[in-house]
Amino acid sequence: MDVEELRLQLARREAELEAMRRVNEAMGSAFGSQEMLQGIAEIGRQVTDTDVCEIYLIPENGEELVLKASTENQDLIDKVSVKIGEGITGMVALERQPVGVNQDAYKDPRSKYVPILHEEDYESFLAVPLLVRDKLLGVITVRTTEPHDYSPEEEMLLAGVAGQVSGTIETMSRLSELEHQAVQYRTLAHVGRMLSSTAYLEEILQLLVSETSRQMNYRVCTLRLLDEESQELLLHASIATSRAYLNKPSIKLGESVAGVAVKENRTVTVEDVQSSPDYLFPEIAREQGLRSLICVPLTLAGKALGVLSCYKGQRHNFTRDEIRTLETIAGQAAIAVSHARLSARDTLMQEMHHRVKNNLQQIASLLRMSMQHSEQKPLEEHLAESLNRIQAIATVHDLLSRDDLEFVRLKAVAEAILMNLIQGFAPPDCHIRVAIEGEDVRLPMNQANHVALVLNELAQNAIEHGFIGGGEYVIEISIGVQQDHVEIQVRNNGRPLPDGFDLASSKGMGLSICESIVRSGLAGKFAITQADMTVAVFTFHRG
Repeated sequence: MDVEELRLQLARREAELEAMRRVNEAMGSAFGSQEMLQGIAEIGRQVTDTDVCEIYLIPENGEELVLKASTENQDLIDKVSVKIGEGITGMVALERQPVGVNQDAYKDPRSKYVPILHEEDYESFLAVPLLVRDKLLGVITVRTTEPHDYSPEEEMLLAGVAGQVSGTIETMSRLSELEHQAVQYRTLAHVGRMLSSTAYLEEILQLLVSETSRQMNYRVCTLRLLDEESQELLLHASIATSRAYLNKPSIKLGESVAGVAVKENRTVTVEDVQSSPDYLFPEIAREQGLRSLICVPLTLAGKALGVLSCYKGQRHNFTRDEIRTLETIAGQAAIAVSHARLSARDTLMQEMHHRVKNNLQQIASLLRMSMQHSEQKPLEEHLAESLNRIQAIATVHDLLSRDDLEFVRLKAVAEAILMNLIQGFAPPDCHIRVAIEGEDVRLPMNQANHVALVLNELAQNAIEHGFIGGGEYVIEISIGVQQDHVEIQVRNNGRPLPDGFDLASSKGMGLSICESIVRSGLAGKFAITQADMTVAVFTFHRG
């Protein structure tokens, strides 16, 4: 071996040592950061005297190589991915052996053309796997704009850089995993403390989504509970600030990602909700910058009660540990929801005798009013009307017992009352059609009782005094909500009101009851007018 060859070998060793020194320096100065990967990519480019160096890594539980560092295309980081076994980069990952192409690399039959990387601008290509104890972490690649014959020494030099990078990445991964586990344990501890700190369901749910989002760094976190009657998932808690997101409609069971998670009682993830055909609201997702989604059902005794939905602002691979943590949180939430509902039922049952007492007092008041008008009708009619009023209140109680003992659906009240009146009061030669439209407002029991009595009086008046003789008649009820006010219209096409009708001077007991209940019981306004149909309108503030 002559002196010149020894000198070249010494120079290569010095270059390799210098490369390792610079790699170690980069890892020490920016350990565990994107800056470190970028620094190593630049060193890889310099020590191989190439034009571009890129680093691809495999995310945890991933099956693709994702671009994580580039000396030329930093704006494409996390946006370019290559399947293992696909193209030269994917083949290097699959076979775990370096591959070099001296010229026309983008025309090589093994290559997969990626237009956004402008591969046609480069002639040569060298790729080396990132390995730690036979575990594949990724691939490091270099390119040149001119043809280049990669020597074994250059391959060894890049392989040396790859070895240094692999060890560091594995250490970073372990530290990141420990950090994530610490975050998850901390989240579980925080959530556990919060769930035991209050008995109020809405407060529990809001605290849960807030803490889960804060601890685990989610952009949006929401919780929906399943309404058994409508089979819809209703929004109960959210940290989203966008009005468009908060105004998203209810989700039917089996509909969209959340509905599928609850119906099939399993965790469902979506890599990109902006492009997923299974997600119902891609426009809102694009507006809010939402990408990856995980929906975890709240399950108790094998039954799904609702769903916890968490969004990331970028594509995200939900790890097994992360999924287990969210499933644990959802399980705790399901128990808290069940306990809160049982507590609410117990409290409401204790209050039920007060409600019954108030209702009996209301019935007594209506009977006194009926006695004051006793000369206007036979006793049998007064008794029948009183029975209907009692039945209207009983309808509310019956619906509450089927629902959640707190709120009752207004449409269900209206439908039950009208059906009861038509069956008991409609003349045999009359055909009465019923139409109930608008929003299905949920009202607390006290308001629901008042509304039920008013609807009962208006419908009964229409049937008794407006539907005279045989024919086709209609009773229409429209329900609307503006901000916090509810407006209910009751229309009928029966005999019109007399000319010059004035509610203030009317001596009809039914309309007097309506006006009194709306004014005193609902703190609202009542009016009745005549146009093409007789129209009664009452508005009140929803409690």
